[in-house]
Amino acid sequence: MAEFRMRAGGFPRFLAPFLAPLVLFFAVMLLLGAILTNSTPLGAVIAAAATGVLVAVLAVKHRRLATGTVVRFSADGVELSDALGFRVRLRWPDITRIDVVETQLAAPRRVGRPGGARARVGPLRSPGLVGRGSSAGASVRCRRASPAGCASAWPACPWIRPRGGPR
Repeated sequence: MAEFRMRAGGFPRFLAPFLAPLVLFFAVMLLLGAILTNSTPLGAVIAAAATGVLVAVLAVKHRRLATGTVVRFSADGVELSDALGFRVRLRWPDITRIDVVETQLAAPRRVGRPGGARARVGPLRSPGLVGRGSSAGASVRCRRASPAGCASAWPACPWIRPRGGPR
């Protein structure tokens, strides 16, 4: 059984989407800290401390994600599990293809006022294994851990190559 985990050193890449909100948070905290304490240097210390706390929370969440997410390849199939108890199993015969997999993290409905600004969160797209799997009996789509994960674990396996035919 081959087991794959996230590579170490991925925190900067994980943090990148949060940089703009963190800079904005720092600016707001600097403004509030300077106004409430009547001291710009003390406001800067407060802003740096508050922003540091948010970065620390992100670091803890990233560490839990990196250490808890595991993909296992065996003769039976592929299994993805994480620290929160989520587990998806795909048997080799049930895998239909390797394709773009959409992971929906939030409700796809739009939020906002009718006639006004409306927004929605789109799915994340990445290469992955597509097929019928088991996760409490539901039909699921499983994303694999790394682009080279399948090929390095099973170089002679015919299921690794995309199959022809309609998508």
